[in-house]
Amino acid sequence: MQRYVRSVARAIVSGDVHRADDLEQEVLLVALTARLKKGRRGRPWLRAVTKNTLRYTRAQAACRPLESTSRGERLQTIVSQELDPAVAVVRKELTIRLGRMLARLPATCRDVVRMRAIDGLPPRVVAEELCVPVETVRTRYRRGLELLREAAQRLIEDDALSVWEQQDER
Repeated sequence: MQRYVRSVARAIVSGDVHRADDLEQEVLLVALTARLKKGRRGRPWLRAVTKNTLRYTRAQAACRPLESTSRGERLQTIVSQELDPAVAVVRKELTIRLGRMLARLPATCRDVVRMRAIDGLPPRVVAEELCVPVETVRTRYRRGLELLREAAQRLIEDDALSVWEQQDER
């Protein structure tokens, strides 16, 4: 089994031996803790687990820089790196508005969105922290994002309306 997982991991990652080794270890851990259903063939299942694990680790790697710093530090980094002061002001204003929209969410959704989107925690960890099922975390996260999208859409429409009104006054 280990030899097969190694060959699949190296074929998928192609070129990065260290990354393939890490992927192999993750897949073997999943394979050892999971129970393969009776009648399923092992190799296709291992190949699917390898691909899914790679996708998951890539997504986690993309989020890691966000996890390592606080929201305020990220904002300061963005603002300090910005060359155009007007763009920095707009970004800061958008961050403030997003914070206000987040504060208006129902507490159950707000906590989940904060923990998932800002703190970068996976659903399983959020579920453990809040003592709710993982599916409840996923539902609250989707609902929270939907409410944020609706609030952002209203904000955009209100801003567009005020711009039109200012142009009419001129």
